[in-house]
Amino acid sequence: AATLREPLPSSDIVINVDRSVKPTYPDWVKEVMHPELECSGPADFGIATLRMWQHDGQNDKYRVDPRGSGRIFGEQQQVKHSVVYEHLKTYGILASCLNLQAGLAIAQKGEEILAQDWRSNDFRRYAECAGDLYLWGSVVKDFEGNLRVPVIYTGGRFKPCWMKFSSCCGFQSTPRYA
Repeated sequence: AATLREPLPSSDIVINVDRSVKPTYPDWVKEVMHPELECSGPADFGIATLRMWQHDGQNDKYRVDPRGSGRIFGEQQQVKHSVVYEHLKTYGILASCLNLQAGLAIAQKGEEILAQDWRSNDFRRYAECAGDLYLWGSVVKDFEGNLRVPVIYTGGRFKPCWMKFSSCCGFQSTPRYA
């Protein structure tokens, strides 16, 4: 089982995604695992409409300080990327997860997102403190046979990278379309 959190507080930031063009992948990508999801998802969505999902193994292990200090506290709980990925596939959740196109569009508006004066428990606070946006709709396999998921690092700046499945997800939530 897993948890789907409520939509985030309202915001006027709308993300526009050009779904007519396939994303460009790094040279080391051998295979896109779900080509049917490469250009899927809404062309426009508000940041506030995203819902943050976590595997049960991740829930309530870390929390952002509700007093708004920006600190994260709790005990560390690791869940392998492969466990999260298999859960998303098995329960038909993968199609509602953001993909590389959406993540790059969010990254382009990163500074605008962080500049918003939002309430303490929102996407901005999540982006500054808890950080990483896993884009499960764009899992790839490299030439060494490793599965990788694109991640947009936030924490004050938005920068894409690719995580190997050999590493673990801690408390990071998966953004999904509502």
